Amino acid sequence: MTKKAKLLASIRNNPKDVRFDELVTVLEAVGFVRVRQSGSHAIYQHANHPLELVNLQATKDGKAKPYQVSQVIAVLDRCKLEL
Repeated sequence: MTKKAKLLASIRNNPKDVRFDELVTVLEAVGFVRVRQSGSHAIYQHANHPLELVNLQATKDGKAKPYQVSQVIAVLDRCKLEL
């Protein structure tokens, strides 16, 4: 199991305690790229799934918002993207 696959497993096990940069690392590892940034909101899109946009915003302490982590996990499952 690779380091990024372990990170994804950790995120799935505990979605309430995820650092923002870890979530971005997983998204980029499965093929998402940042297409735009508007203020603190970063929008990510996958080339093979252009309708699946992911909107992320970090909290002041550098954590990812739990509902956004759940949305990312749902998108990965819907698109059948794994590491």
